Amino acid sequence: MLTLESSCRCAKTSKRFEYCNGHHWLSMCPCSYHLQEKQAGTRVNPGRSCNDIFIKRDGRVKSGPYWIAPISSAYPFLVFCDMETAGGGWTLVAKVKGNDPLMNRLNAAQWRDGRLIGHTHNLNDENALGLAYNVVSFRDVMIRSLTSSQKHLAWRHPVTFRNIPSIVKSCTRVANGVKISGSINQLDYKGNPVHHKGCTELVYGFMGGDSTHAITPVAGCPKGYKHGYVGAVIGAFLDPPSGDRSKAGQNVNCIADFGVGGGYHDMNVANEQYAIMAHRWGNSNSLTYSWNSHAVFVR
Repeated sequence: MLTLESSCRCAKTSKRFEYCNGHHWLSMCPCSYHLQEKQAGTRVNPGRSCNDIFIKRDGRVKSGPYWIAPISSAYPFLVFCDMETAGGGWTLVAKVKGNDPLMNRLNAAQWRDGRLIGHTHNLNDENALGLAYNVVSFRDVMIRSLTSSQKHLAWRHPVTFRNIPSIVKSCTRVANGVKISGSINQLDYKGNPVHHKGCTELVYGFMGGDSTHAITPVAGCPKGYKHGYVGAVIGAFLDPPSGDRSKAGQNVNCIADFGVGGGYHDMNVANEQYAIMAHRWGNSNSLTYSWNSHAVFVR
């Protein structure tokens, strides 16, 4: 039987595309090549976010680097996607080293201005802030260990934000996040989990703080911003900022303020300057300053 010229097929034996020149079948590339190139998350078919890729591929996808182009006119770029933790579809926007001051609350270059550093297409241990931080919209936020996806804290906001810098630049507290997975004491740190248990009244969001302390600037916001003890750019905290809750016997000996892009109190000594920080009401930061590196994801 004659075969029409220009016909193509995927040969069952070789699993390669074959092209008919009118007389013979000529072997080309592996069948999987073109199929892979057409899948969402490749350079020729980038997703708008990791969640977009997750949805378009029906959740049948593993964590790793994928191509995204959140702005349709922009060039695609590689970013690490967590496709398995807490429902999958998470886009990596930043990495923050533990016991390191670079990305603390005094840093406006990264948290407010979105200046890129490091690499966000992998989970290597480094301080990093990627392009996705500036351009990916989101409702959900996750802080997770670089080494274990089981060590995470995730929450959801009732509205979609354009990007994180738009929140930071407003110098406005966002305290409407609701926890959806994980907890503070399940994160990655050196210390006793008992000392890292969060207070029951915590809320989740941005630019928070557990008291009315206003000692240092926060990510470029003017001095006078009420950042509490930790004042993290992204995290969990008591809201509204309290006075001394210990007088009422509430929220004592638990984490009242935690996050990345933080610090402690006046940040006068080294362990108060670390970018990942927590305040355990009743113990200052003496039991809760030694955190391993974590990543920030959005969805």
